[in-house]
Amino acid sequence: MHLRKATAIATATLGLLSFASPASAGESAWRFISSAANSTQVLDAEEHGIKDGTVILSFTAHPNTDPDNQLWQLLDRKGDRVAIQGKESGKCITAGPTRNDFLTLQTCNRKNKRQQWLAHPQRLQRLIFENKRFHGHCLTFLNTNSPVGLEECDGATDQKWRITH
Repeated sequence: MHLRKATAIATATLGLLSFASPASAGESAWRFISSAANSTQVLDAEEHGIKDGTVILSFTAHPNTDPDNQLWQLLDRKGDRVAIQGKESGKCITAGPTRNDFLTLQTCNRKNKRQQWLAHPQRLQRLIFENKRFHGHCLTFLNTNSPVGLEECDGATDQKWRITH
């Protein structure tokens, strides 16, 4: 099945992915993105950072106490790609200049391939995010309350993410 069709099916099935601008009042496009390896861990902009270079962590979810640094939306990019934009910062998750660098927040740029992710739908309402610049390398949970990484895609649980309310 072509990835665009699979992504559209995942979008319709999950009803969770936002590939457009933020939703209208009363309807939230912002979601937690939790690790399938540890469901208490969500993507997090370190220490509520809003500047370019803020490190992206997997961190314990805090939905009832100022969660804006843990809320994200998926923005439609050219073809089958998405960008992952933070609510608090308005910036996008970006792979480093080299594959081994930390993932950070950077000002969103539609043409930046380090900010483009192929969202591969998986079983149990999960997604694998493969980076466009570093083809074959995926957003990976590495450890509790630690930076996330970009590792060779292998389909393991630590590379699967779930978008939740």
